[in-house]
Amino acid sequence: MDAAVFRSGDQLLELTVIYLTAITAMVVGLGLMIDGIGGARHDRLNQPRNFVRRFAALWHPILIPATDKPADAGHTGAGHIPRPSSADSTAMPTTIDSPSRRYTLVNQLGRGDLADVHSATADGRGFVLKITRPPTGGPLLVAEARRLTMFAARSRDRRYGEYFPRLVESFAPRIDGERRQVNVFQHRPGFFTLEAVRGQHTAGLDARHLAWAFKRMLAALGFTHTCGFVHGAVLPPHAMIHAENHGLQLLDWIHAVPIGGTLDFVPSAYREWYPREALEREPAGPATDIYLAAKCLIYLAGGDPVTERWPASVPEPMRRFVATCLFPSPRMRPQDAWKLHEEFDELLERLIGAPKYHRLVMA
Repeated sequence: MDAAVFRSGDQLLELTVIYLTAITAMVVGLGLMIDGIGGARHDRLNQPRNFVRRFAALWHPILIPATDKPADAGHTGAGHIPRPSSADSTAMPTTIDSPSRRYTLVNQLGRGDLADVHSATADGRGFVLKITRPPTGGPLLVAEARRLTMFAARSRDRRYGEYFPRLVESFAPRIDGERRQVNVFQHRPGFFTLEAVRGQHTAGLDARHLAWAFKRMLAALGFTHTCGFVHGAVLPPHAMIHAENHGLQLLDWIHAVPIGGTLDFVPSAYREWYPREALEREPAGPATDIYLAAKCLIYLAGGDPVTERWPASVPEPMRRFVATCLFPSPRMRPQDAWKLHEEFDELLERLIGAPKYHRLVMA
C-alpha cells in the first residue's frame, strides 16, 4: 500500500477513536470514567493525551488481538532472535591490551550488526568487551561511552546508575592491522538477557514477573528521557534482568539519539518490531522507546511481538494497558515513562494487590 495512503488511513483511525472517545465521555459521565473505567486519578484530569489513549483502547479492540486463537507459527517472537556462529565471527586475538591492563578473551557472547561482544578476564576479574568490526562502528562506540559516562554522572544516587552498564574504559587498539574501538564493561553476575529468560520460560512469565520487569524498563527509560535521550533499541538482546534482586540493565547505547532525532539504523533482525516513525526516519521520542518496551513485555509473556498476540494467561486489564503503548501513531501513545510507571502501579494494585517478592527461577 502506498505510504501516503497508509498515513491517511492511520490519521482517519485516530480521528475516529478520538470521536468515539468523546461520545463515551458524554454518555458515561466524568465520574464513571475516573472511578470505573479509566482508573485515573483526579489530579490527572489536565492530561488529555492520557485520557484519549485510555478510552481509545476500549474503542479499538483491533489493537488488542484476541487471545483465543493460536499465534501465527510463521511469526513467533523467538524466530527473530539472531544467533552468533563461529562461521560469522571475525578472527580475534586471544588477548587485547588497553592502556591500563591486558584482557584475555574467553568466549564470544553475541554478534550485532556493528560489533562483537566477548567475555574476558583481567587481573582476576571478569569483564565484557564490545569490539567493532572494521570499518564501521567506531564512532558509535565512542558515542556510547560518552553517553554512559554522562548517565553515571547524572544518576548521582546509584539507584538509577544500576540501570546502565558500568563502563570501565574505552580505547582503540590495532587488531589484525585495523583500528578497532573497544568498550569495556564490568561483568555483573546474575543478569540474564530477555532472550535467555524467554529461552528458559518458553511458555512465558506469569503476570507477577511481567509486572516488575515492565516497571524496571519504564524506570530506566524515564531516567534516560530525563537526560534528553532515546535509547532506540529496547529489544531482548539489549535488556537484562536480575533473577534474584529483580534489577534491570539496558545495554547497547550505540543506537541512542537525542529526543527528536532520527534513528540512524534499526537492527535488521528486529525490523518488524519497530514503530512507523523509526522505519520512516521521522523524529524519535519517548513514545518510541515505550513502544519497544511493550513489545518486549509481550515477548516475555510468551506471546508474539510482531502480531501483538498475548497468551490467554496474561490478565486482560494488563493486556489492554500495554496495548495503549502500541498505537501506530506516536501521538496516541504515552509520552512520559514516569507517569506511565505510576499508572501501571495503580493498575497492579487493583489487579494483583500489594507488591510481594516472587523469585524468578533461572538455571
